[in-house]
Amino acid sequence: MASTGLQMEGRDQRIRSVLAFTESLSSRLRAENTDAALIADLQHQINGFPLSNSAFGVAKAAELDARGTALWNLSTRMKRNERQASDKTVLCLVRIFAFLVMDYAQQTAVQTPPGCVRLLKVALKTARVALDTEGLDWRFGTLVLEGAAHYEAELSKVVEQSEAARYEQLSAEYFIVRTVVAWRQSRLDLAEHLFREASLARKTLDPSTAENLADLLYEIGRDLLRQKRDAMAAKWLERAYDALCRQNVEGLSPEAGELRLSIMHDLVKSLLATRTEEALAKAGSLLNILDENYGEKLIVLLLRLELVTVLGQASEASEYLSILCRMMRIIRPSDVHFQLIMRLIHRLNSKSPAHACRALDELLQCGVYSAEQGEWLEKAFVTRLWISIAQVPTAETVDEVRSGIDKLAGHLRSPLSPAATHAVQIVRRAFAFEESTV
Repeated sequence: MASTGLQMEGRDQRIRSVLAFTESLSSRLRAENTDAALIADLQHQINGFPLSNSAFGVAKAAELDARGTALWNLSTRMKRNERQASDKTVLCLVRIFAFLVMDYAQQTAVQTPPGCVRLLKVALKTARVALDTEGLDWRFGTLVLEGAAHYEAELSKVVEQSEAARYEQLSAEYFIVRTVVAWRQSRLDLAEHLFREASLARKTLDPSTAENLADLLYEIGRDLLRQKRDAMAAKWLERAYDALCRQNVEGLSPEAGELRLSIMHDLVKSLLATRTEEALAKAGSLLNILDENYGEKLIVLLLRLELVTVLGQASEASEYLSILCRMMRIIRPSDVHFQLIMRLIHRLNSKSPAHACRALDELLQCGVYSAEQGEWLEKAFVTRLWISIAQVPTAETVDEVRSGIDKLAGHLRSPLSPAATHAVQIVRRAFAFEESTV
C-alpha cells in the first residue's frame, strides 16, 4: 500500500512539474535573448512523456489542455519572427511539448470525434514542423506520430457519414507524413507500403492536400533520380504528376504551376534514362504537353533535344537544328547561355557538320552580332571556320565561308585576336581565297 501511495504521489508530482514548466515557459520564450538552457529543459520535459494516468491528472485535464493550447499558439506566432537557427529548434520542441501536454489531457477525458480531429490536426502540423527542423532528435518526433496514429485510428472507428470527407483528408495527411518519415529514414519499402495501404493514389483529396502529396512524391522521385535509380524515380514522379492532374487547376495555389513543371521535367528525364519503348513513348507524350503549356522555356527545349538524341532517327540532325534555333531565339545573351549553345552545336557537329554550320550561322545572325560581344563573335566564327575546313570543299561551302568572313568584317569593333586571324588565314589558303579586308 505504501508503495502504491508513493507511486501515485510520484505521478502527481510529475504532473505538477509539467504545470510549473508550462507557466515558466511562456515568460522564457518572450525573453529578448534565447535562454541557453531552454533546449535542454524542453528535451528533459519531453523525455518524461507519456505521463501516467492518475485522479489528479483527470482533475487537472482542462488546465493542462488550456496551457498546452496556449503554448502551441504562442510558438506559432513566434515562428514568424525567428531570429536565428536555435530559435527554430526551440519553437519546434515547444510545439512537441505542447502537443504532448494536450494529448495527455485529451486521453484522460472522454474522447470525442471533435477532440480527436483537433488533436490529429495539431499532431500533423507539429510533425511537419519537426520534419523541417534540421538536426532534431527524431525520438521526439516519434512521440508526436504515435499520438497521431492513435487519433487517426480512433476516428476510423467512429466517423459518421457526414464527416467522412473531412476524415479522409486527415487520414491522407497522416499517411503523407508517415511516408515522408519512412523516406527520410531511407525506408523506401515502408514508404511504398504506406502509400499503397492508404490508397493515396485513389483518394479524392482537396487541392491543398493533393498539392502536399504531389510535393512529397516529387521529392522522393527527385532523390531517386539523383541516385540514378531511374525506373523507381519514374514511378514516384508519375504518382506526383497524377496527384496534381486529378485536381482542378483553379483550386491549386499559384506555386502549383512551377511544381507541375518541375515534376514533368524530372519525370521526362527519368523516362528517357530508362530507354524502354514504353518509357520513350510516355516521354514523348509528356513533352508534347510541355510544349503546349511551357514550350518557350529553355528546360523544355533541352528535354526535347535529349529525346531527339535518344530516339536517334534519320531526321535527328534536322530536328536537333530546329530545336537549337528555337532556343537561340528565346534565350537572353549571356556567357552561360553562349557556352551552352556552343556545347550543343559541338554535339550537333558529331551528327552532321552541315547542320552544325547552319546552327552557327543562326547563332551569329540572331544572337552574337546583336550582343556586340567580340569574344563570342570570334569564338562562334572560328568554330564555323574549323567545321567548314573539316568538310570536303564544295562551291557552296566556299561561298558560305567567304560570305561569313565578309559579314564578320562588317561587325568587328576591334581587330581580331591572333588566334582568330590565324584561323582566317588558314581558311584562305585552304579555299584559295583572295585577300579580304578582315
